[in-house]
Amino acid sequence: MATPFLAGSYITCEEYRAAPTALNTNNLVTTGTATQADQDAELAGIIARASRWVDNTARQPLYATQTVNQQEQARVRGDGFVVLKARQDRVKSIDAFAWGPNFLSLATVAPPIPTGQYFIEENRVLFSLAGSGVQWVGSLSFLAAPRCGDVTVQWSYTAGWVTNRLAAAASLGASSVQVEAATGIHPGLVARLVSGSVQADVQVAASYTPGSTTVPLTAPLTASWGAGTWFGEVPDDGKEATVLATTHYIKERKGSGFTISSKGSNSSTKADQKEIGLELIQAEEIALRYERRSP
Repeated sequence: MATPFLAGSYITCEEYRAAPTALNTNNLVTTGTATQADQDAELAGIIARASRWVDNTARQPLYATQTVNQQEQARVRGDGFVVLKARQDRVKSIDAFAWGPNFLSLATVAPPIPTGQYFIEENRVLFSLAGSGVQWVGSLSFLAAPRCGDVTVQWSYTAGWVTNRLAAAASLGASSVQVEAATGIHPGLVARLVSGSVQADVQVAASYTPGSTTVPLTAPLTASWGAGTWFGEVPDDGKEATVLATTHYIKERKGSGFTISSKGSNSSTKADQKEIGLELIQAEEIALRYERRSP
């Protein structure tokens, strides 16, 4: 049975427990009636907290999210492209777009918006107004697309790393997998399956329909994977930062300098207290690699 997994977590309970630097997690809940399910739920909550700490350090959510109806005044270049500035790095798609001379007069581009309509530069997007399918009634009351100046835009986009799990077991030779959520998945995505310390890379087929939780693959699976297997694209160092932060919070939760050692015994030495700080410093060094860039 799969352990709990909270949305936006960068590792699973199984991944943390398989990490070389992991602590004993069978004594997180110390009440006499605590079950393994209670320990799993507590660990999942700590992992989610550590994941949000990584986000806060990077000054942005790093996991795949959809920003809906971001509004801004955008600059139009001389070649007819409007310059959009996302509030999150690693933009993957524009899901909705409307523009006009002001917020009271917006023309909506018919969805789905083809990928050839825009060009992504990390968190800066160039969107072609010339091919938007709408025209703007300018100040002289004739139909034209602006070639300079500013326009008001309202747009929705998806950005960030996929961090997900398999919703059902996948057998050897399967040509598709079922995932728990579809946010951020797109054709061509290279994702990784992780079960504890075992992992394998897969690629999403061109036939994938964005938004579907059924994900076709470019090649059959070379092994079987159970329900709850992690599926996503969080890089190894992002996972390592989450492991380190999780270890920090497990130790910190005891309070007053008490820590939980990898053998399950408690201690409160100065060396242990220094180790708590060192782990978070190491995690911060990694998380800062993904700090939000200015568009």
